[in-house]
Amino acid sequence: MKIMTWDRAIGIAAALASIPAILDLFKGERTREGLLFGALSLLILGVLIYRRWEEKQPLFSYIEIQKELMFLDAAGSVATMETYATTKANFTGIQQLWFRNINAI
Repeated sequence: MKIMTWDRAIGIAAALASIPAILDLFKGERTREGLLFGALSLLILGVLIYRRWEEKQPLFSYIEIQKELMFLDAAGSVATMETYATTKANFTGIQQLWFRNINAI
């Protein structure tokens, strides 16, 4: 459960306090400004939702994973495991990746 922080509470209060001013834009001669404001608000909201969706996408997609476990003695106390993975990066512009501490459990 997330607790509402002080800055979010202030933001919500400010948005609620601005509703009468926004509704005033849609009265009488100021309808054009109200429609432009509404369109701009929807555009900004769409961009923010798209950016949030884009940030939540995984960095890599695994195309194929192959694991091979070989027991080296009859008792099964010594074994080696090899893993081969084919991945696809879901971003562009990076030419080199470094991996550290990739271990089998």
